[in-house]
Amino acid sequence: MQAVPLDLSGTFWAFAKLAYRDAPFLDAMSSASQLTITEFLPRAIATTAWALAFLVVMDCPLLTAISASSISKMPYFPSQELSNTAWAFAKLACQDLPLMDAIASAARASIGDFEPQHLATTVWSLATMLIYNQQLRAAIAKASIASQSLFPPRCLANMAWACAKC
Repeated sequence: MQAVPLDLSGTFWAFAKLAYRDAPFLDAMSSASQLTITEFLPRAIATTAWALAFLVVMDCPLLTAISASSISKMPYFPSQELSNTAWAFAKLACQDLPLMDAIASAARASIGDFEPQHLATTVWSLATMLIYNQQLRAAIAKASIASQSLFPPRCLANMAWACAKC
């Protein structure tokens, strides 16, 4: 029986939340995910990437598959999934410029839907990878000004750091 994408991403999430790193099981999950990654919806893609980063598991074959599968789906990613995917790749120092370009493009198109946390996480992720996308930075700045009273201090700090970095 073939694994179901939502079950796979949910299991990755559970392992991350428990901070449980069982290498043989994670390897099996990775293999199963690579076989079905084209069937993953945006939330499952972002959750899987987030879990890998949270566990600090640099699974290059799975990250490559995530990138390849998600680029064409980026316009359908909600803001949280865009920011979480960007964060995961930044946290793992996995430079994937085509993926980051797709995230930036999708983020610009839906910037009005971004909550302060998503804005801060996205700009932090790009700055961490030293990716300077002027159009996205301008869109994030405009959206941030419009919602500045909603920003928690931590988001403001991450935004300031990202602006100073790039």
